[in-house]
Amino acid sequence: MNKKDKATPKQQPRRNALKIARNSALVAAAATQLPNEWQKPAIDSVILPAHAATTDDSGDLGTGVTTTTQVTTTPQLTTTVQVTTTQMAGSDIRLKTEIEPLAKAPNGMQLYRFQYKNDLLKKNHVGVMAQDLVTTHPHALVKNSDGYFMVRYDLLGLKMTSLEAWEQQGMDSVLLH
Repeated sequence: MNKKDKATPKQQPRRNALKIARNSALVAAAATQLPNEWQKPAIDSVILPAHAATTDDSGDLGTGVTTTTQVTTTPQLTTTVQVTTTQMAGSDIRLKTEIEPLAKAPNGMQLYRFQYKNDLLKKNHVGVMAQDLVTTHPHALVKNSDGYFMVRYDLLGLKMTSLEAWEQQGMDSVLLH
């Protein structure tokens, strides 16, 4: 084994950094050789599946949140990625337990307190039941691959929220503003 193959523990971070820099330079150099049509983004936007929806600090699920990120690899290659998440919540009554009517929204929809059956934390939510919307708002319903109804809350002018937010803000916690 020759001396250059074995780095001391003190030299290893520097060697790793140099390897990364070398590989990055190779990628950047290769990108300049791509045909112009390959330098355009292949994906304009992405819609994440419903289970990718997350809650913000208020406990509300995000609705129609768009994030745009620009990534510059070389001066010749800049890619813009736009990700739009549309909240579709599993609102099928068969997915829920501890269901209790709370109030009617200004648009006349019944709002409920409920828990999801598969939620080990037993967190309380406030939202609608998909089956209530079958005849009145079918455009806001989507069936997932398991046959359960999902609701596009943004098409109802509502958002699902936590019971805590409901108790603090009342009807404002479920209305899209």
